[in-house]
Amino acid sequence: MFRKLFALAVAIFFFAGSLMGAEVKGQLLKVDPEKNTITVLVGKTKTEKGEEKTFNVDKAAKFISITGKKGETKEETLTDGLKNELFTKISGKGGPGVTLTTEGEGTKEVVKEVKVRVRGKK
Repeated sequence: MFRKLFALAVAIFFFAGSLMGAEVKGQLLKVDPEKNTITVLVGKTKTEKGEEKTFNVDKAAKFISITGKKGETKEETLTDGLKNELFTKISGKGGPGVTLTTEGEGTKEVVKEVKVRVRGKK
């Protein structure tokens, strides 16, 4: 009896996890508001170059800026979507760190939420 309940709990956990969107973390490289796409450098470390990935952004996607230090962060909803100032002022070295929440797989993967890490001025 206990084994069946445990197996059921594990199955539900994995099924529910597959319904939730994937999270992609990386550095913002390019934004194309006309095509509704965002390009992010994913997997970059001190020893690895990382990979550029372009994602389609849902028209109803949420855009959030995150400010402050760890433990003291503040989230604020951004207006204008991909046309917001944070996305239009990307330097040649790339932009800020982003976390994308996506739904779907492969060519049907769509970004539902974009969180942008905004660093304070030094």
